[in-house]
Amino acid sequence: MPQPEHGDLAAGIWGPLLGPAGNLRVRAVDEEPEPLPDFDVLLDTLGELSELLGAPRCATAYQLYTPEDLPESWDRELVDQRALIRRLLRYAGEDDESLGVRVVDGRRPDKDVIAEHLAGELRFAGLSGEDQRAAGFVVSSLGDLRAMLGPTCVEVARALVHRARLERGRNPDGPRYRGEEAEGEGAELPTAVEGFLACFALGWGVPVTNACLDPRSVAEGMGEMQTTAWVSASLRYPPDVAAELLATLYAAGARDAKFVEGRRGALNPSQREVFDEAWAALEEDGPNEAAALREQLRWGAPDSWPEPATREPALAELEFDAHDDALVDAEERYQERLRLPNLGKPVFRARPRRTWQGALIGSVVGVLFGGAIGGAVGGGIGALFGYSWRPSLCSGPRCGVVLEVGVTECPKCGGTIMGEIARTKDHLAAVEALEEQGALNQASDPT
Repeated sequence: MPQPEHGDLAAGIWGPLLGPAGNLRVRAVDEEPEPLPDFDVLLDTLGELSELLGAPRCATAYQLYTPEDLPESWDRELVDQRALIRRLLRYAGEDDESLGVRVVDGRRPDKDVIAEHLAGELRFAGLSGEDQRAAGFVVSSLGDLRAMLGPTCVEVARALVHRARLERGRNPDGPRYRGEEAEGEGAELPTAVEGFLACFALGWGVPVTNACLDPRSVAEGMGEMQTTAWVSASLRYPPDVAAELLATLYAAGARDAKFVEGRRGALNPSQREVFDEAWAALEEDGPNEAAALREQLRWGAPDSWPEPATREPALAELEFDAHDDALVDAEERYQERLRLPNLGKPVFRARPRRTWQGALIGSVVGVLFGGAIGGAVGGGIGALFGYSWRPSLCSGPRCGVVLEVGVTECPKCGGTIMGEIARTKDHLAAVEALEEQGALNQASDPT
């Protein structure tokens, strides 16, 4: 998913004096919009997805467009992400019995991340449980609601498409998708593009269209010490194509002027301009074009559709359950890790030799049991033992905990173990050496 770009003006001007910039974990720049097939191919795929999800329902789906459609608060916590997924599923006609939601915390705690609220990452991981009635999602990072809404719509749509294919695969007499055979159908997860297109069939076209171009920025510091971060979108699809798809579906659905005006008003300015042009062209084409679009979308005639859906049935209160309790505990553990003093900072395995300490202890023991000669022998044995026995200690400031073999992060201070040094007093020199080699930037860059 798109991530914020960063511009560190201070590092550019004062870099030689200040050293490396702060830990900017989110470094990936915005990618170019993902290329999509021709528009007719998109409509054909939308027709296949509509038939899969229930064409009459797609033709009359409630179209999300106002904050009141998603009443839950958003505090950038795992339980908020799960509530958003559950609410979207309510709009798709599902509940906790028909399709449960499991959320896994895949976030990597990191401090000093600039503008992390501007972007997030969520992935549909598959279905599990009896009759495949639990959808799993992995949260890699959590942005604010504006950053997460579009990607969440796409991933939830992927879950619904996947479940529909699995169900149809169990029904040999059901309609086929792109000529596939029933056996083994639905085993592979839907693509992100299929999830994107399914959002329009499910009534989530407005938030998804807005997510395709939604520039935001944030700055920290002042003047020459200012660092900025910006993001242009939370989905990587062409915004003009999304806006045209939205207008096409509204024309095919014979939506009235009041309905269209409300939804176009909720679009971002650039997308609204494209929508208006597409809508004007569709109005000029008249009812025959709308009928042809309905046929291409496999929606059937309007007299075969149910009444247009409203949002009231989907706004029933979500019950706080045991999985929400578990997510609250996971959030607390995540926040506790963020409070670790050296989290994300380099530390080392300090392996000091205890030669003099061993000699002293050996001498004292030797004197007690063998006088002067025993003291000399004991001192030699103790020195040899102290030289060969090297503990493994964390070099982090105010830490010094014993490190187990194989760990890559200090369990006490959260520092990232970057290598081995002889003594804890060598910590700063080792950090400076890594900075000169550029190893710290490479270690903190997730790309």
